[in-house]
Amino acid sequence: MDDGVGVLNSLKLGNDVVSALTHKKLTQLTTYIAMFNENNLDKTISLIGVLTARYGDDAVAKSLAYLEKYAESPQVVELAKQLRKDQLSSWLNDGKSVDHVFQLLKLGDEGVTVFANRKFTVLEDYITKFNSETNGHATLLNTLLKGFDGESNLVTILSHAKRDLATEQLARKLEKELLGQWLQRDLEPEKVMMLLNLDNHVDVVLKSENLRTFEKYIAEFNGKNSNSQLSLLGMLTEKFGEVGVAKAIVSAKENSNSAWVANKLQKQQLQGWLDNGMTVDDLFTHLKLKTDDTAVFGRSLNTLDDYVKLYNTANAKKDTLMGVLLRGFGGESALANKLSQARVYTETDAKATKLLTMQFQKWKSGGLNPTNLVAKLSEKAEDGAPKLKKTV
Repeated sequence: MDDGVGVLNSLKLGNDVVSALTHKKLTQLTTYIAMFNENNLDKTISLIGVLTARYGDDAVAKSLAYLEKYAESPQVVELAKQLRKDQLSSWLNDGKSVDHVFQLLKLGDEGVTVFANRKFTVLEDYITKFNSETNGHATLLNTLLKGFDGESNLVTILSHAKRDLATEQLARKLEKELLGQWLQRDLEPEKVMMLLNLDNHVDVVLKSENLRTFEKYIAEFNGKNSNSQLSLLGMLTEKFGEVGVAKAIVSAKENSNSAWVANKLQKQQLQGWLDNGMTVDDLFTHLKLKTDDTAVFGRSLNTLDDYVKLYNTANAKKDTLMGVLLRGFGGESALANKLSQARVYTETDAKATKLLTMQFQKWKSGGLNPTNLVAKLSEKAEDGAPKLKKTV
């Protein structure tokens, strides 16, 4: 006799579980299953088994959850409830672990939408049943950690789930459990930084969904260890250096998803330099704006500009970015030479042109006429840089 799948196909109940369970010919299939079992007491079949063999565990689980909630017929709702119980029992009787069921349900394919998927409730139900009937200690958190291949992937998923009202509460609960698990293991923040893949490239790190969770762990760790005064900025600086972090902050400020952390980190970084007595000229040197040929045309210039503004406010000064650059490069001629040479290259032309314009405007506002402008440009730089031609 047929194991039921052939009969299911011959009855043409539909190409999906919902169609099959709501079809008027379904009773013919259940009648066949009863007859089969009467004649094969040592090898019985079941409706849940036939459906699973035909459509797969994940499709059956998802469809049953749907029918239980949305089916119009009370009879179909009751059938779906019973089949859900039968599915869980079938997995347990077959010795399926919680991790195996996660794979059967193909929840790993759902990614950031996993908590909103109807199959997710099936996993939760199975964990409860598994622990109850096997005296097991499986947890949803550990199942998800294994299923999504580690902390980094799971925390990214939790970050997305926290932005959805329907899944926010569960996501925050799981995040809290994860933080507690790390604390219980007394993991150093450096280790958690690695687990969350926040130790690779600073530009990537500042745009990572995992930063919020990492920052929370640092606070939790400090709370547990009274001698610890770690900070997110300090951790990033130790790993990537002050200049590297400063550059990444500039880029991250332009991204709507990372602006929240970039603005906060920059405020802390600039204030830290101010508190340590760093002058604007000190920062010019620290950012290697003169020794690195391209630094003055890159993100470091933005950092210096922001610091000049903070420094002026804090010290009642009236310094300017152009003034710092002139002192740093050793005079008008040296800076103008540097900027003019940079205009040859596509990648530095725009920034060099902007700075040259600022320099020319400074000269104009200073009342320089063509005659004394040529004299100004002909002055030899302090560092011996070549003089600009009078045609500049």
